[in-house]
Amino acid sequence: MKKSDKNFFRRLKFSKIKKDFIELVEGITFKEILILLSFPIFLTILMFLPTNLRDSLSLHIYHPEWWQFFTSSFIHENLTHLLDNIQTYFVISFTLLIFGNKTRTKKNFFILFLFTLISLPLISSLIEVLIYPYFIPNIKTSKGSSVLISSMFGFFPMFWIYYFSKKQKNNMIDKFFNLSLSYLYLLIVVIYYRIHKNMLLVSAFLFYFLFYCYLYRKDFKLLIKNIYQESKSNIIFYFLTIFLPIFFMIAPLILFPPKFVKGNITIDIFTHYIGLFYGIIISYVFLKTKYKSFSNRNHLLFTNIRKMPPHK
Repeated sequence: MKKSDKNFFRRLKFSKIKKDFIELVEGITFKEILILLSFPIFLTILMFLPTNLRDSLSLHIYHPEWWQFFTSSFIHENLTHLLDNIQTYFVISFTLLIFGNKTRTKKNFFILFLFTLISLPLISSLIEVLIYPYFIPNIKTSKGSSVLISSMFGFFPMFWIYYFSKKQKNNMIDKFFNLSLSYLYLLIVVIYYRIHKNMLLVSAFLFYFLFYCYLYRKDFKLLIKNIYQESKSNIIFYFLTIFLPIFFMIAPLILFPPKFVKGNITIDIFTHYIGLFYGIIISYVFLKTKYKSFSNRNHLLFTNIRKMPPHK
């Protein structure tokens, strides 16, 4: 066994893992945890409102009231619906918080989280009112925070590549934005192949995705090298850097069922995709701007150092 392999397994000891976990969560404040917990607490409180009141807060697609554009994403059909969303929310939000704490992007995460809570309910409701009557006429009422949770799931690839872009001082945010979207397009046509049954469509999106993979092959090699370097410092964070992209690739197969209809109920699965695409796009725009600011500061610092007079 190589020396590097022995060192890797040595870092898997409980004492080392415990130390690495403490390092990961050190810096996370009670206020930040409270912000994350306030969302499911708020959803739970709304769940126990009278049925008539909850119905008036849901989005009635054919006869919407103005306030429903802002409230429908926080109302749930029943406790099972609520608990399913809360469980997924905890997995995604605390993973992002831990990752943000380690990578010093906590502030970015909370800004995006709060911005999404304010903006996405309105955007998703407008899309539903404008599109559903023509394409999904069976859905007459929309409710649930799935759209918000899916958007947070969409943060994963952009926060992940933002960290490695800063570490390598090489902007790969645009590249992985294209790659993430091309993968989702491919995933959607594969998941719903039973509906469209168009093999040419699947082949076209597969080619589209593989084209980007080939185009960015050198970046993949550099990323793999940098991920391995993480194993030498914090073993939990090392596995986290592997978990984020894999979870992003696999989770839609679990979270987004291929069947729109269960019995007499039409599942509003389209809101999941609205949230997912919104999360990727909004985090891409935000983090790209942040990276440019980071890059300009570094360039200015490097320029000032070069202009400094030499020591005599």
